[in-house]
Amino acid sequence: MAYLRLRLPLALTAAALELRHRRGLNCSKPGAYFVRPLVAEEAKLTELRVHVLMGGFGSARLAGWSRATPTDQKELLQRLRPEVQCTFGPTPPQGTQILVSAFPSQQDLDACGSGLKVLVIPFAGLPVATKNLVTDAGFIKNGLRLHNVHHNSSTTAEMAVALGLAAAKQLLPADRSLRKGDWSPRGIPSYGDPDPMFQLGLDGQTALVLGYGEVGRRVSRILAAMNMRVIATRKSGGDRQQPEPGSIVVREASALHELLPDAQMLFVCVPHAAETEGLINTKELALLPDKAVIVNVGRADVINEEALYHALQDGRIMGAGVDCWYKYPPDFKSRNNTPVSEKFNFAGLDNLVMSPHRAGSVGLLATERLRMAALAELINTAAPLIMAYLLVAEAKIPMGDQDAYTYSGIAMQMVDELNELVKPILAETSVWPYREAIARLHATESATLEAQRTYPSLLGGPRGAISLEFAVVHCKEPLDWVEAELLGITPPGSQLTFYEKCGEEPRFSGAVMQHFVVSTRSCRDPVDGPRGDECLGYLAHIVNNYWNLATFTVFMQADPQEHLHFSYLHNVAKMISSATYAIPFLSLNGARHVRSWTPCLNAVHEAIFGEQMRDAVGPYCCAQFVVQDAKVRERPVEFYQRMLRLVDGTLEHDLCFPGKVKRSTHCYGMEFTWHLVFGEDYETPLRQDDQRLPLPLRLKFGNEFIRRQWNDVVLNPSTPKKIVEEVNYDQMTVR
Repeated sequence: MAYLRLRLPLALTAAALELRHRRGLNCSKPGAYFVRPLVAEEAKLTELRVHVLMGGFGSARLAGWSRATPTDQKELLQRLRPEVQCTFGPTPPQGTQILVSAFPSQQDLDACGSGLKVLVIPFAGLPVATKNLVTDAGFIKNGLRLHNVHHNSSTTAEMAVALGLAAAKQLLPADRSLRKGDWSPRGIPSYGDPDPMFQLGLDGQTALVLGYGEVGRRVSRILAAMNMRVIATRKSGGDRQQPEPGSIVVREASALHELLPDAQMLFVCVPHAAETEGLINTKELALLPDKAVIVNVGRADVINEEALYHALQDGRIMGAGVDCWYKYPPDFKSRNNTPVSEKFNFAGLDNLVMSPHRAGSVGLLATERLRMAALAELINTAAPLIMAYLLVAEAKIPMGDQDAYTYSGIAMQMVDELNELVKPILAETSVWPYREAIARLHATESATLEAQRTYPSLLGGPRGAISLEFAVVHCKEPLDWVEAELLGITPPGSQLTFYEKCGEEPRFSGAVMQHFVVSTRSCRDPVDGPRGDECLGYLAHIVNNYWNLATFTVFMQADPQEHLHFSYLHNVAKMISSATYAIPFLSLNGARHVRSWTPCLNAVHEAIFGEQMRDAVGPYCCAQFVVQDAKVRERPVEFYQRMLRLVDGTLEHDLCFPGKVKRSTHCYGMEFTWHLVFGEDYETPLRQDDQRLPLPLRLKFGNEFIRRQWNDVVLNPSTPKKIVEEVNYDQMTVR
C-alpha cells in the first residue's frame, strides 16, 4: 500500500485552530473516517454587504461618479456574485462591510458600524481630505483598509506611451510647422536644409517606470514590446540584473538615484503620497541623461513643479508628456479658462505635450462600464478560486496524492497575494467559508492518517492487508483499457479475474501479468437458454468465492468505458491503494436510470427478495460497482444462489415473457436491484449529494442525471417492456 505522508503548509494551521475542535471526527469504525459534513447553519454563506454612497453627509465634496446613474447601478448589480448584497443611497446601512466613496464624511463611516472593513475609492489615488479623515478619526488605526478601482489602467497606460512617443518624436512641433507649410523639420541636407528635427530612437534604450502597479505593469509590457530595456520600481523586492532589450526588470524604489542616469525615458506611474511627493526634483532631473523624456500619468506633485518647468525651459530634458497638473478648474464654469499652474507658463513650452487629465477616459458611458466591471471584479475577488484550490487539496489527500500540498500551497499563495480589500473579509467573516475549508483540510489530513493506521487491521482480516480484485465479464471486447487505465492506479498483486462467456483466453503484456494476478473462469450462457449477461459472471464469482472474497471487489463489464468515467474509478482505486477507502457499496457508472416500476421489474424483485417492490427505483445504470466483502456476507450464500438460478438456465420460464427470450429479462431487472441487494435504499442519492461519501467520491465526473419518473403502464404483465429508454447520455439534458 502507498501510505500518505503529507505535511500541509504551516500557514494553514493558525486559522484552523479554533474550528478543529468543533468538527466531529469518528475514526473508530470503517466508513466513518471522512470529515463530518457541515450542517446547514455552518454551510450557509452570509451576504457580503456593500454600499455605494450617493450624496450622503459629505455631498458637497463628492465626485460626480458618487451619484451613480440607474444604468451604472444595473451594470454593477448584474456583475456581482449572488452572495454580494449591494445597496445605493445617501446613508450607508448598519452592517456595511465595504463602502464605495471617494469623499465620505465621518458620519458616513460611523453609520456603517463596526463591521466596516474597507473603503473603496472608485478611481486611482486617495483624496487628501479623505486621507486626513480616516487617519485623524482613527479609522485606519482600527483596521479600515483603503483600496482603489483601476478600471482605466489600460487606457491610462496607452496614454502614457502615446505622450512619451509624442514628446520623443517631437510630433507637436513638427505638426505645427507643417500646418504652416514648413517642411524644414524633415531636413534634406542635399538641398542645403538644416539637420532634421531631432527625434529620440527608442530601440534598445532604457525606460524607467516608477510604480509597478496596474498602470506601471501595462506600460512596462508595451515598452518591452518596443524592444526597450525596461526597469520598473516598487517598494520592496526586485532584481539587480540589467534588462536585455525587450525585457523587464523590477528594482526597489530606493534605487532611484542609481537608475536615473540610464533612463532615456522616465514614466511616473505612482500615486501622490507622503513618500512620493517631490520624488522627482532638481537633483533627480539632473541625473537623467541628455535628451531624456519624462511622462507623468501618476499625480502632478510627484514631480516638483518648478524643477520640471525650468528643466523643460532650459532644454535640460528633451521633452515631457503630462496628464496630471498642479491646478484644476474649481467648478464646471471654469473649465474653459483655467491654466494648469498658477506659477509657471507651461503652455508656452514647445517641448511639452499637454493632456487635460483624460488618460483614463474613453467616453462617459464606456468609462463607467469599465468602472463597474472593475469594481465588481474587486468585490467578487479571487476568494472562490481559493476555495476551489482548497477543495481540490482536500479531495486529493485521501487518495494519497502528494500534490495535495501543491494545491493547498497555491491557495495560500493566492491568499498572500489577495488585495487588501479582501483579506480581512476572507479571514474575519463567513462570506466565503475559508476558515471552515482550512479546518476541513486539516481534519481530512488527520482522518486520512488515522485511516491508514487502522484500516488494514479493521478491513484486511487476519493478514491485516487490504486486497483488491476486478471481476470482469468478457466476450470478445477489446481489453486495452486494462493496461491503459488500471495499471497505474492499482496496488501490485491485485487480482484480475475474467469470466469468459465466449471461450477466449485474454492475453496481456508482461507489465500487466507482472502487476496483476490474472486468472480466467469459464462463464458460458446456458445451452438453449437466454443470455445471462454480466449477472451470470457476477453471481458465479460471489457464490464460488463467498468465503474467500477480496476486501473490495470491483464488478465490471468488459466495455466499462461505455458507462463509467475512468477518472472516477481512478479515485476509488487510489483510495483503496492508500488504505483510506471503506465504503461498503458504491455504484461506479455515470448515467442514471429513469425512476421506474413495471410488472416485469416487480416480478424480478419478488423472485430475489421474496416481496413486491415497495417503491419505484432509479439507480445508476448498467451494473458496475465496487462492494466490500463484509457487505456481501451480510446476506447468506443461499441468497446469491437463488439469484444465480434466475440467470443460469435453471428456471424453466421467464418471469416477464411466456416464451423463449434471447436476453435474460431477469438480469436486466437486476440492473435496478444491485443496490438493494447490498443494503442501499430505494431512493439512492446522486453521488455528489451523498453525504456518506468522502469528498473525492462526491466530485462530479461527466454527466449524471436526476431521476425522472417512468409513468408508462404495461397493460399485459406478460408483455416484455424495456425499462429504460434508448438515449444518448452525452446529449441528454438535465431537467
